[in-house]
Amino acid sequence: MTDIQMLSGLVCILALLLALNLKLTFTLYKKVKQLPGFVHLPDALAEGTILPQLSGKNVLNAKLELVWRQGSATAVLMFASRCPKCKAKLAEIPPLLSLIDGNGVEIKLVTNESVRHFRRFLADDKLVEHSIKVSQPDYLQLNPQQMSPAYLFIDHQGQVEASGLIGDENWTLFCDQLQMFANVQQSVA
Repeated sequence: MTDIQMLSGLVCILALLLALNLKLTFTLYKKVKQLPGFVHLPDALAEGTILPQLSGKNVLNAKLELVWRQGSATAVLMFASRCPKCKAKLAEIPPLLSLIDGNGVEIKLVTNESVRHFRRFLADDKLVEHSIKVSQPDYLQLNPQQMSPAYLFIDHQGQVEASGLIGDENWTLFCDQLQMFANVQQSVA
């Protein structure tokens, strides 16, 4: 047996061992992901999903309030008070609130955090007026991946139109449309 034959035999054995290792690793992964505690990221809400009527307490006055109302399009925004990116994106919201008057669109900031903590994070009474604290299960229905800063656009019938992170293409389009409606209303007046 020559050195080349011995070397090629060794390479074949190593290749078979590698294939066996990959098969065993994949089998182990399939078993482990079924165990409790394995982190599984749920899917984002799909476009067209119909949301149930969810309610929570208004952060300002603790009155019961619907997250979205039949007959009104709603932009549900989700921020986390400990998220630095959320703090930066929060500054974009007050100007949008001034643009929604009379446009048939509502903006709701939804949280599952403590009211006191979230109010301190918002630090703006206009934002607090539009904020709702919901239960953890309701929050997970709106934001199953628990992303932030995130949005969820709901049409007047409770159907999801889009979802994603604040600042993405759909968000920018939404902001541009609000600005366009405001410009049209000013030119008419």
